[in-house]
Amino acid sequence: VHNNGLTVSEAHGYGMLIAAFMAGADPGARSTFDGLFRYFKDHPSSGDGRLMAWKQGESCTNVDGSDSATDGDLDIAYALLLADKQWGSSGEVDYHAEALNVISGVRASEISAGGYLKLGDWVDSGDYANATRSSDVMPGHFASFAAASNDSSWTTLLDQSLDMFATLQANHAATSGLIPDFIQSPYASPAPVDPYFLENAADGAYGYNACRVPWRVGAYWLTSGDARAKQILDKQNAFIRGASGGDPWSIAAGYELSGQPLPNSGYSSLAYIAPFGVGAMSDATNQDWLNQLWDTVITMGLADEYYGDTLKLLSLIAMSGNWWTPAAAPCPDN
Repeated sequence: VHNNGLTVSEAHGYGMLIAAFMAGADPGARSTFDGLFRYFKDHPSSGDGRLMAWKQGESCTNVDGSDSATDGDLDIAYALLLADKQWGSSGEVDYHAEALNVISGVRASEISAGGYLKLGDWVDSGDYANATRSSDVMPGHFASFAAASNDSSWTTLLDQSLDMFATLQANHAATSGLIPDFIQSPYASPAPVDPYFLENAADGAYGYNACRVPWRVGAYWLTSGDARAKQILDKQNAFIRGASGGDPWSIAAGYELSGQPLPNSGYSSLAYIAPFGVGAMSDATNQDWLNQLWDTVITMGLADEYYGDTLKLLSLIAMSGNWWTPAAAPCPDN
């Protein structure tokens, strides 16, 4: 929950992921997960009832609209697949069936006619319809959705999304390998959007959305070994090690795609540092750098509040070897 009493579907998806991943260490994880699931079901999107309304206030009522945001729905669906593997689906909640329901909702309402992810189920036309959010690209989720639903369109989305990132790196971030927050003409001619496209002046830069890309692509690399993911990560790793002088505390809170720090980015943020730790796992030659990132992340206090703090935990789950896919259940305790 945000410190102002609001929550968003993005945060809800994170909570469901964490509860499912931590079940082996937390005996109350299933109860927590089921409570989060019931809240999700109580707040359907007005655009597609299989998805979640994106924002609620202190009274648990929808605010600022009642349509969806794609990233929250993707994480909720993935978390339900994890829950099916953790606890089975013969109890009060049929996790597998519920996952397929959300997956079908995303497929119908959050993927464009052009095949790329929409910003939410509210996007129909105009500039927003010709754009995607980089942090919504979750290759590991797409692979799992393809397996769970027996729908090859998810594999196509995975392939085209990785191709989009590679094209962006080659044409717009040859030095840094960084990906912008928002991407226009995602498949035809991917490029960063103009400033203030949707949120702020950094919409076309490596900002508070794209900072999650090393975690998302890194988690996919760890569970798939896909060479395309490694190539994307290796470029980013080389840049950030050089730009920071090998000191994680010197990682800026945002960069232009040229590699220059964004204005007013001269502070340390878990939202930027922690995901680079997952990305660093793409190659054994990064081990010393990975160790430094790990030490920095666990040392940093929870000053970032909801967003950075949650990305810290999710990144540590991956960095500690505890990120897994629904294709195989977690190893039993010995």
